[in-house]
Amino acid sequence: MNSKPIAMFILIVAVSMIFVGSATAARYYVNPGDSIQAAINGADDGDTIILNDGNYTENVIVNKSVAIISKGVDEYYSENVDEYTRYWIFWWRYVSSHNYTYENDGSVTVSALNPRHSIFTVESDDVTIMNIQTEEESSGVYTTYYNYWLPQWNFYPRNKNVTYWEYSCFDNPMGLTGASKSDAASIEVIGADGTQLINLVIYNNDNGIKLIDATDVTIEDVQISDSDKEGITASGCDGVYIHDCTIVDSGKRGIEIDDSVDVDMEHVLVLNSDKSGIDLSSVTGVSMYNVVADGAGKNAICLDQCTDMDIECGAGLNGGRSGLYMNYCDDGYVGCNEFADNDNYGMKIMYTNNVVFDTNDAHDNGEDVKEHADGASTNTWISDPDGCECDDTSVPNEPE
Repeated sequence: MNSKPIAMFILIVAVSMIFVGSATAARYYVNPGDSIQAAINGADDGDTIILNDGNYTENVIVNKSVAIISKGVDEYYSENVDEYTRYWIFWWRYVSSHNYTYENDGSVTVSALNPRHSIFTVESDDVTIMNIQTEEESSGVYTTYYNYWLPQWNFYPRNKNVTYWEYSCFDNPMGLTGASKSDAASIEVIGADGTQLINLVIYNNDNGIKLIDATDVTIEDVQISDSDKEGITASGCDGVYIHDCTIVDSGKRGIEIDDSVDVDMEHVLVLNSDKSGIDLSSVTGVSMYNVVADGAGKNAICLDQCTDMDIECGAGLNGGRSGLYMNYCDDGYVGCNEFADNDNYGMKIMYTNNVVFDTNDAHDNGEDVKEHADGASTNTWISDPDGCECDDTSVPNEPE
């Protein structure tokens, strides 16, 4: 008997089982009092770390490709039980009703143990930090049962049990706070690719989110408030996507990005920044749709030495200087925006070429438009109010 084929078969099966086992991602559950860092240290790339309801105090180094998900949901459970007993001879019915409820105000907050260090420092590719996102769910059960018995000749009872229950989950984003000194941030991403930051509430940090030499970072459904410096700051990045975010009361700038490529913002609200609301410098590839900067101490929206720009259906309001300030920028489209109630200019365009300004509404400013060209101006100015098409222009609400 030739044993080589059998041995080879066993070897193939064993190797296959190793690969199948390694491809199975694990889940680690962390409770308050446990260490998030310990869970990361014990995890492999692709694993998920779930934070159960409660408060955590820690500075965490994320050096593996893991998902950190907070299980912060508000739960409500209700069960209503009605018991009916009907006596057929006398046509009299007795109803006993019981109600059972359960409520849990679920939330996860991670605070900096050392305020001089960021709460999460992301050093590995493909990291996700988010709160579980759920929608309201409800369900009902209708149950009947009958109990036949004849204890006496003159009545016959029927018992009926009706149960209705519902279970609802409501979003409760992960809170990040307390990284309040030495240029720390709630989340700092250093040289990593594919970071996703979703459904977070970030408050009382030196910087809200800080990106350094990062690639393809997604920031979505995030509220940032009361940053001592910047709400979001990025330098040397390639691919920064900021969608459905609110940034309020920044000590310096709401959003500051420099020396970067491909910055995309959509449905973003920046309120009450002490300096500029949005400040982009030396950025190639700027897309801003329905981005509103309101109440900046300096310029609402500032672009310096930027190229390849598309700015549509947004607003720069109540700035201490200009609603839109562009300096030494080239190639782009600015259309269907509102620039109003700014102290100096609605639009101040300096040494900027090859940009189409299409039907922007500048009004009630110190001066609505100022353009200064280096040599002959190559910009195009269009006024066609009927040509503006801004779909789904609702911006996120200000946090309570």
